Amino acid sequence: MRYIQSIVLLIVVCCTGVSAQSLSGLGIKGGINYSRLSESGTMQGKTDFITQYMLGAYSEIELFNFLFLRYELFYAVRGTSRAIASSARQNNGDQTDWSFTTTRNISLIEPVLLAHFPVHTAGQFRFHVFTGASLGVLVSASSTIDGFYDNEPYYETRNDRSSYLPLDPGLLIGAGIDYRFTTVQITADVRYVHGLMNIWDRGEQYAPTILLQENESNEDGIPRMHSRTISLILGFGI
Repeated sequence: MRYIQSIVLLIVVCCTGVSAQSLSGLGIKGGINYSRLSESGTMQGKTDFITQYMLGAYSEIELFNFLFLRYELFYAVRGTSRAIASSARQNNGDQTDWSFTTTRNISLIEPVLLAHFPVHTAGQFRFHVFTGASLGVLVSASSTIDGFYDNEPYYETRNDRSSYLPLDPGLLIGAGIDYRFTTVQITADVRYVHGLMNIWDRGEQYAPTILLQENESNEDGIPRMHSRTISLILGFGI
C-alpha cells in the first residue's frame, strides 16, 4: 500500500502544479506493449512476452529549457504466455502426461505522469530521456489455456478479474524524440514499465482446472505476479 500511496500523492501534487501552468501541447498516442508477468510460486514452466497494444491521449507542459512534463492517459492491454508440462505425474498410480500453455490478457486504464529532460535540441528536433510513474486501474482480465491432458486435447477460458489487484502501480524510464512541424508535433518513444506490486494478490493457487480436480495442486506456494512491459509509442500533437 505504501507504493500506491506514494504514486497517488506524486500524481496529485504534480497535476496540481500542472493546472497552474498553460498547456503547450495536446495530442494522441498509440503503440504496442511487449509484456510479460514475472511469476513465482506457480508451477514450473517457461514464461514468454506477448505483444498487445495501447491507445490514449497526452498533454504537455513546458516548465524550463531542461524540463517539461507530460501527462498521459491510456487504455492498455498487457499479458503473458506461460507453458507448463509434465511427463511423470502420478495419478492414482498411473503416469499422466500433460502440457498446457496459458495466455493471460489484462486490460487497464493507465494514467501516467512523466518528467522529460531534453538531452539534445537542434532546430525542430528534440531528443529527451524521461522517468515517471503510472497507476494502472484494472478493467478486465482473462486467461486462455490450451494443451493436452493424457493425450486428449484440452481447452479452458477463465475470467480472472477477481484474482488480480484493482491497481498495478509502476515506475517508468525511457527515451524519445520529438519533431515539430509548423502546426503538428510528432513524438516517438520507447519505455520500460516495472510493476511494483504482486498483482495476483488474492491468495489463490493457480493451475488448469483439470489438474486441481485431479489433486495436482500447486506445491510451489502462493502465486506472485509482477508486470514487466516494454512499449513502443507514436504520438501526434498540436
